[in-house]
Amino acid sequence: MKRGFGSNTLIIIVLLFGWVNLTVSAQTKSGEQDDPNVNVFMSYFQKNWDDIHDVIMRFHNDDPALKGTAAISMNWQKGILISASVSSNTTGNEDFGLALIDAMKNWSIPGMTESWASTIPIKTVIYGSENPAFPNCGILTGNVTDESGNPVYRAKLILTPGESLNAKSDTNYTNREGVFIWTLIPVGDWRLECIKDGYLPTVIDKLTFQKGKHLKKVIILKK
Repeated sequence: MKRGFGSNTLIIIVLLFGWVNLTVSAQTKSGEQDDPNVNVFMSYFQKNWDDIHDVIMRFHNDDPALKGTAAISMNWQKGILISASVSSNTTGNEDFGLALIDAMKNWSIPGMTESWASTIPIKTVIYGSENPAFPNCGILTGNVTDESGNPVYRAKLILTPGESLNAKSDTNYTNREGVFIWTLIPVGDWRLECIKDGYLPTVIDKLTFQKGKHLKKVIILKK
């Protein structure tokens, strides 16, 4: 069973720091291919990866079957994103590419010189979808909020198998948007507990997972 926060379990492992397939094709005013802005961008992208990861988790929360590549064409001016567009999107969800752009709009990248144009293809697929066991397992996604509807970050979730299951308990945590994701859950009955300092524990005594089915839950923590 795999979880989707705090480890390399959500996105297919391809190239960049265990998370996402990212390549940059840069064209500068001088036409040079060895553009230092590429390294500057990649370094900043890695340090601010959570901004992109939160978007991907948000979309997989709604649709675990989402997969494909969104190619983002960008124009930067001294580290500020001046304009961007989705040049291609094979995920089938038009909003996915636009949400990736929104995540980068507030970035201010130090060390980026003058104008820089680039295209980055960001490829995503929920973890485990290529595992032979995936069609025979369940998926759990959801949100944890407080009573005002605000996301609860780093809420701890514990899945405990029912007595009839030959499986182990597993632990997960919410991201900054209060989202959590689990895949490859053995079918059967499970108990879900959500805890966070300063809140009362919330327990769902019985979640029944079926082959290839997605369960989505909203958990509200009370003070």
